Amino acid sequence: MRLNYFANPFRDPTTGAAYNPNSGQPMPANYIQDPTALTLNSPGVRSPDWKVNLSTQYNIHLGDLGVVTPHIDWTWQATTYFGPNRYDPLTTQKPYSLLNARITYVPRDSRWSAAVFVTNLTDKYYYVNMVDQTNSFGTAVGEPGAPRNGGVTLRRSF
Repeated sequence: MRLNYFANPFRDPTTGAAYNPNSGQPMPANYIQDPTALTLNSPGVRSPDWKVNLSTQYNIHLGDLGVVTPHIDWTWQATTYFGPNRYDPLTTQKPYSLLNARITYVPRDSRWSAAVFVTNLTDKYYYVNMVDQTNSFGTAVGEPGAPRNGGVTLRRSF
């Protein structure tokens, strides 16, 4: 089940939300890579039970100068298990949230726009993948998610 909400009740503010529960459903048989570790009744692997997204933006009209649009979005995700054992801390990512922000400027009657953005604004440290190899190689491996990042976007419409 997935629930999305998008609202624009006034002229300029825009809000949105998404709710994506996984409810711990078992993985389909074609996703099982190691049949000795997972069964059809195993809880979902690499898929959090809950994920929530919220966003909002507002167009600030500057008259003949154009429009400035600040945008912010927040994502929260429940515990993610990267292995079949829900009690293994080496393959479990605890719940975390990410905050992103963007400010866009569009000159009046222009095909150009410019934006400044920051992703992972709070510089949250989290993993997007974890593998427990302690039985074979004596180590565990994890792939960290992207740290705080920022940039500028210039765009031209044709």
